[in-house]
Amino acid sequence: MCRACRRPIAARRAEARPRGPRSRGRCSVRTRAPLAGVASVPYLRLGASAVSIIRPKRSDPFVREVIRSWRSLTGGRARSDADRPTLVACSGGADSTALALALAATSAQIDVAYIRHDMRDAAEVERDEAHVRAVAKALDRPFHVGEARSGPGNQEASLRRGRYNSLGRIAEANGCAFVATGHHADDQVETILMRLARGAGPLGLRGVLPIRPLSALVAVVRPMLGVRHHDAIALCDRSGVSWLEDPTNADADRRRSDLRLNVLPSLFRVFPDAPGAIAASARAQADAARVVADIAASLGELAEETEDGYRWPREVLAEVRPIVLGELARALVPMPLRGRRYRDFEALAEALAADRSRDRVVNAGGLRWRVSARSVWATPIDRTARPG
Repeated sequence: MCRACRRPIAARRAEARPRGPRSRGRCSVRTRAPLAGVASVPYLRLGASAVSIIRPKRSDPFVREVIRSWRSLTGGRARSDADRPTLVACSGGADSTALALALAATSAQIDVAYIRHDMRDAAEVERDEAHVRAVAKALDRPFHVGEARSGPGNQEASLRRGRYNSLGRIAEANGCAFVATGHHADDQVETILMRLARGAGPLGLRGVLPIRPLSALVAVVRPMLGVRHHDAIALCDRSGVSWLEDPTNADADRRRSDLRLNVLPSLFRVFPDAPGAIAASARAQADAARVVADIAASLGELAEETEDGYRWPREVLAEVRPIVLGELARALVPMPLRGRRYRDFEALAEALAADRSRDRVVNAGGLRWRVSARSVWATPIDRTARPG
């Protein structure tokens, strides 16, 4: 029974019409239909009508916050919206759909892109692309499609790189200086908790960065880090937009999904303000990481380049803390955060502070460090065959 008009649900659905002027007495409950012209998707969330989008106003609290953050990340008050051409990376999920809705409320050039990849079933990819294309059309925004292919090694990481590379190419080809993604406050919590569990330092505990360069001409911006996932869902509902649910999000065998499904609900129940507090902590860690990077850069300038690496007078590094040694190593030999173990740099700091009666060798951060009475040598491990 329909609560609004007290008629059978089947009868109400049979009379449902796209949103618009209604005759007196018609049920005011919105239809639960997918986007017009889009095939039924097995995991399509049919929470509200998507026959026609109800464009949110800039005064909407979610939209206002996302636009404020987007403007701050794309030049602040020094630029007009016309000078912030942005490509929205949209998978069709609630988060990226809400981002497209919010930015489409501005007068800026806002394009929408969907990236296809080869780890999904081809039929699902076709349906998802059609859904995002329909959203872009309803918002009257240009739509683009890119490709990302998995490579050797970690497939998820490979696809992530491929997606961003494809987004960068689309952005450059269409005059967009920014690529906006739908990462939000809940994603930030997940990322920081996972990195904390892996033993990350300040650099890793910065979490998802609000802005980072993608190429010489394009930067990635994340204007939704100040809002929650449920806020994005609410905007989609208010706008009458359906969204797609990725089945992998419900797969508890995946570590991030397990964290999202089984850990975060308890965390947010005990600490309701955790997302905001953790976001503030991430900003503090970013400040700490910059301080450490400045110190490491000054030490790097004191290095003497040798035939196979670098050399310092021992007194220069004798009292340097492990966290700074780690950043120094990262500057010399860039490598993934996971590849740098803090305990290795603790061992290096101990070797530097030890007595000078004998040489010591420590492998840390992709470098082989040899500590003698007067000097310290650092040689990239893949360029030396000397025994440890």
